[in-house]
Amino acid sequence: MQFISDSSLLNPISEQPTEAESLQFNYDDISNEINSNMEKITELAKIFTVKHERNRDFWTFQVKLTDDFKKSVDSILKDSPLRDEKSHRTEFHIPFRKNFERLFHRYLQTCYRPKSRNIKDSSMEKIKYRQLNSHLSGEKSLEGLSCRTFRELLIEFVLNFNISHWKFKEYGAKFLSKLRLSSFQMVFLTFQEVSRNDEYHFKYIQIIESWPLAKIQCFL
Repeated sequence: MQFISDSSLLNPISEQPTEAESLQFNYDDISNEINSNMEKITELAKIFTVKHERNRDFWTFQVKLTDDFKKSVDSILKDSPLRDEKSHRTEFHIPFRKNFERLFHRYLQTCYRPKSRNIKDSSMEKIKYRQLNSHLSGEKSLEGLSCRTFRELLIEFVLNFNISHWKFKEYGAKFLSKLRLSSFQMVFLTFQEVSRNDEYHFKYIQIIESWPLAKIQCFL
């Protein structure tokens, strides 16, 4: 599977703020972000619902397809070769994971440059898809990046992630990639809205499921 250039997907930041500065927003920034998020949630709510479960130590957010859209998915994929397990893995899962890793790596290089590393140095470690939870919990750290800042960067990346410039051999792979990405966007937008409430201070999050739809746990 080949992909055309996607250099236009990410907007470079000219000056790199410190970790503390990157987490500070003025009122206008927050207001604009809330409005933007609500618009996205309204749009995504046409195809997803989010189930909330609260336990003593954590919240669980799980995305599900609406009944109407589930019928559309079945219809679209009715004759897709992706129903074959091998094709599903090679034409969808592996390309999605590799491109996610590649673009997230580029995003981190663009948006986070520790003072200890020269801006021209491109030797930042590439994070594997399966390693996301280790960084989200703080078990692993990318050049001193806190789990909270890593979470903010990952969410920002996912909410602005764009696959419209990718080329796919099979339409079903494109459709499923968009669906997978959208489910992550929905669950992260819901997390953002809940975490704005001062009553909840989530220490870290974990991705419990990423396919077929997103499910995360947020630990208090």
